[in-house]
Amino acid sequence: MRYAFKHPLKRIKRELVSPGFKITRFILDKTHYFLGKIFYSAKIDKNKGVFVWDIRSYPLTFDFLFLIFGVFNRFKELNINSFDLLIFVPDNQLKDISIWDEYIQYVSANDSFKRIKKIIFPLSKLFNCIDHVKIITEENDLIELIKNKTVIPQSYNPYIYYPEVLDYKTIFSFLLYKENINIPLFEVDKIEIDDEINIDISLKYVTLTLRDYGFKPKRNTKQLDIDIACKFAKKHKAKLVIIPDDIEKLENYQFPKNSLVINKARQDIYIRILLYSKSIVNLFPNSGTSLLPLFIKDSKMIVVRWAGGSDDDNLKFYKRKLGINFGDQPLLRLGGYYLWDQQNENYDESNIEFAYKKLNSLEN
Repeated sequence: MRYAFKHPLKRIKRELVSPGFKITRFILDKTHYFLGKIFYSAKIDKNKGVFVWDIRSYPLTFDFLFLIFGVFNRFKELNINSFDLLIFVPDNQLKDISIWDEYIQYVSANDSFKRIKKIIFPLSKLFNCIDHVKIITEENDLIELIKNKTVIPQSYNPYIYYPEVLDYKTIFSFLLYKENINIPLFEVDKIEIDDEINIDISLKYVTLTLRDYGFKPKRNTKQLDIDIACKFAKKHKAKLVIIPDDIEKLENYQFPKNSLVINKARQDIYIRILLYSKSIVNLFPNSGTSLLPLFIKDSKMIVVRWAGGSDDDNLKFYKRKLGINFGDQPLLRLGGYYLWDQQNENYDESNIEFAYKKLNSLEN
């Protein structure tokens, strides 16, 4: 909202090319659709799907995974079982990739490009529903690649219309209420890593992923989270594996002597996924990385202190943005569980145990 007041003309222009309001989106979708019918009569290949991920329309976060989930289910409704992903990065546009003023304070343009190369691109190559992945920088090249294909977003044009297709309410409604959903999965068997990691992944272990971030810092890991994870792992005779966030801040924590801190998992997304895939359960604060286990077959994740009251991290926000109510568990079908902060105030290892048993019961 602050962006709109500071840059009203830019916000109006953006609303015309990537609408944020439902009424604008409805009008523009219909307008571009009918104009396309009038001026573009080529036959569309209904068997070939293409999803264009335009960086001007989405923040570079792990929410990308929910986006793939939503797009995959849209294509399945069209009887298309897989699709190509085109990542569009216009030249000199990285500085304008997000209208989240607050978020940009913590993620520079250089960091954003690194995220594309180190997170978005490698994750895309692992999904079993994506045939080919390309990074495109020129509008004309992109137009050639999507010509005559079934494209999401519908009526997409890199020059004049690149709407967002990530709708959290729709996705969470699917997960809570739709009888049949299609879950894209990472093909973990494809992972090849060059570096040695100092853990035998055949051992029984629990992962705890840390968060040490400037954006919404109240979500960050507390020493209490580590202590509780340690007790839970000990009860299950499992080793506690720590996946760090800011390696320089590891000294702020006290870790049990028999735990392992895997620094390489911070740098290599494939090592991280491999660790998640073999863990009996993966514990997280509220962070984007918590979405990764949801797309790993038979993997489990638990988020602690969910909706803990940090800025927009509260009950009203989740009702408005996600369409979920206090206590809802929209991720159960994906192997995920939220420990709602107000429902598990002063949580301990018994709350983790309850969630873990709940997730295990779904397999039976």
